[in-house]
Amino acid sequence: MSLTVREAPINDHLWLCSKLSFPWTSDMIALEAVDENEQIVAMVGYQGWRPNSVTMLFAAAKPLAWRCLLKPAFAYPFATRELVRVEIPSHSTEMLSIAKRLGFREAHRVPDGYAKGDDVIELEMRRDECRPLRKV
Repeated sequence: MSLTVREAPINDHLWLCSKLSFPWTSDMIALEAVDENEQIVAMVGYQGWRPNSVTMLFAAAKPLAWRCLLKPAFAYPFATRELVRVEIPSHSTEMLSIAKRLGFREAHRVPDGYAKGDDVIELEMRRDECRPLRKV
């Protein structure tokens, strides 16, 4: 499978938001991995830009897409931020597992923050802890 990583046009952001049931915000910037048919197979979005952090959202239709998107996904926010946060609903066990394997650690939990009985888990990672970037 040959994939291309590029900045996602605004109209493609809805793919990520629909996968995560997450609202789109006007400050979102996203990178996407597309196949040879221009179909989105993975996307990472950044929103909630603060002076030293940003919230990172990610989804993949094909987990193998992370192989080509992983380094650009982390290089983008860490080029200007020391800290990246990821907010994941507790029902997204696969995404939680991926985030933790990448080196994110749980920082906060908001009970019922996503829906009744479904917490929002905020994970974070600092630039110097980012394993994908250390391999560059």
